[in-house]
Amino acid sequence: MSIGVALLNWYKLNARDLPWRKEHHPYNIWVSEIILQQTQMSRGVEYYSKFIMRFPEVHALAAADEQEVLLLWQGLGYYSRARNMLKCAKQIVRHYNGIFPDSYKELISLPGIGDYTACAVLSIAYNKPFVVVDGNVLRLITRLSALSLSVDESETVKLIKETAFSYMGKSSPALFNQAMMELGALICRPKNPDCEQCPLMKCCKAFSSKKQQEFPVRNKKTKKKLRVFHYFAFLDSDFNTVLIQRKNRDIWRNLWEFPMIENFDATELPKSEIVKMFSLGKDTVLSMKKIAHKKHMLTHLEIFAVVYLIQIIDCSAFSEKFRRINIEDISEVPVHNLMRWCYSNIIPIVDLLKNNK
Repeated sequence: MSIGVALLNWYKLNARDLPWRKEHHPYNIWVSEIILQQTQMSRGVEYYSKFIMRFPEVHALAAADEQEVLLLWQGLGYYSRARNMLKCAKQIVRHYNGIFPDSYKELISLPGIGDYTACAVLSIAYNKPFVVVDGNVLRLITRLSALSLSVDESETVKLIKETAFSYMGKSSPALFNQAMMELGALICRPKNPDCEQCPLMKCCKAFSSKKQQEFPVRNKKTKKKLRVFHYFAFLDSDFNTVLIQRKNRDIWRNLWEFPMIENFDATELPKSEIVKMFSLGKDTVLSMKKIAHKKHMLTHLEIFAVVYLIQIIDCSAFSEKFRRINIEDISEVPVHNLMRWCYSNIIPIVDLLKNNK
């Protein structure tokens, strides 16, 4: 029995009941694949369901406001995915009458669609002979072949795609690609693979040599850059605070957060420096207290965050670039995960202040 046939037979019996598999519409496949990038399946299903409920088709998404999309995306991270989805939807409506193109060249030209997503849409939605290579497939193919080349190299990925394509044969591309990804997710796991239940066990070179954990091979990780963020939750007597929107091309673009100063170290900043930096009057600040600190890890960054609660007379002292908002209404604004942590540390103190008022 060929690898392709064995995969399909296994998939027909073991495929999970996932919402985007009920109908292979290109919009649904596209949304699911974008969400599942850098996202665990359990969370991905939850966010997919909310996203499709609010934006059931591409025209609805294209007409949305970016802040609404970011708010719905909140907690998923990698927010450029959400911004690019909105841009992509607008282009599909404007240039393709709301119909996803069925050619690789056109799909790859759209915002946020790379080789992986284009191949997923073409194969799963249109059943075209394109191979999808995600982390699960990389792991599966390198273990089957005991491939000692680093998967961080483009030439290795090309070789893996060619190998996977040879396994596909005349199989349905839609089913074959989903079967590979499913086997990688459920059986050929990164740790503790369930090799005894794998339909490809007998032809797996990594299993026969007992070296499953050695694949895939990767280059040594580069050291993450360290950044130190000091966040300031200003709070007046009416429990108003101020937020500022992140701009430029830095992380979390267009999301909101407490005013922040990036410094070279985590040394607690003096009140006089805060007053000067935010152009506040000397008598405006009533008290300042460091509340919490933590390390926050991103793919390429290590952030050391410190959050302060600063009680002030009136938030109207801030310039127009800051957004004045009641502290309890922050949940209605799109913020990043580190900001959510800052907020979670401030709210219990706010509750105490309200009870003592």
